[in-house]
Amino acid sequence: MGFDAPKPFFKCVVCHAFSLAQTPVQREARNMNRIQLACAATLLSLTVSALAQTVLPFAHSHNDYERTRPLADALDNGFCGVEADVWLIDGELRVAHEKAKAVAGRTLESLYLAPLHERWKTNGGFVQKGAPHFMLLIDVKSAAVPTTEAVLEALKPHAELLTRYSTNQLKPGAISVILSGNRDASTVLRQSPASLASLDGRLPDLTNGLPTTIMPLVSESWQKPFQWRGKGPLPSTEAAKLANFVKLAHEQNRRLRFWASPDAPEAWRTFRASGLDWINTDRPAEIQREFSKP
Repeated sequence: MGFDAPKPFFKCVVCHAFSLAQTPVQREARNMNRIQLACAATLLSLTVSALAQTVLPFAHSHNDYERTRPLADALDNGFCGVEADVWLIDGELRVAHEKAKAVAGRTLESLYLAPLHERWKTNGGFVQKGAPHFMLLIDVKSAAVPTTEAVLEALKPHAELLTRYSTNQLKPGAISVILSGNRDASTVLRQSPASLASLDGRLPDLTNGLPTTIMPLVSESWQKPFQWRGKGPLPSTEAAKLANFVKLAHEQNRRLRFWASPDAPEAWRTFRASGLDWINTDRPAEIQREFSKP
């Protein structure tokens, strides 16, 4: 008379026996397959999440490198602009706001250029699908000439996806690189007619600046011309001043951005209504929620 083992017990015994019969190489391969499947599921989840986000062509991630996930947080929240501050130290373009925090390995290439190039390849020639442009604003922090030269050299391996600039024309690419801060304008101008980067201007450049094709962006501290800090409606006199700046910029086919500006939903709505091209923010998830509302 035979013994019928309970099915769960039998299954357990068979699985255990099968596991013991495997070689160490087979068991390692099986474990690797499990890890790969888990990673693939995580990546799929992140991709679906990112696709569900509203693309925000006006959203600019101020000091993006200070996010938990530099670049990735901005992209996942539909941003079309990011900012990276760079220091030239020991031959590396290190990304940080302060020199003391500029550590080896956290470079313009590793945090921004290489990931953007890979995304461009896998995303059908776009950084954000459905968006006509993407801006990489590089704020030069260290010595002007050598740092500007180093940035221009670092861009060369990524030339196929970058806009090319000159003093009389530009050839659009998937990503527009604009140099701000302590950048050396003459170094950039010498690259014409095929510079891989352009220049960020200031408000006075709206009246006597370089051609738009080499200076497509004008930026300024909000607190320099304005008193409004985001509480209550924008006063009519300041609204008129903002409207005039926007009008001047757009007449010259330039884009306008303010840093150190109020960073809250009421201010974002005010800026959008004014026609301001870029909204500077340190709150990527919140601005995504605000402009995803029905």
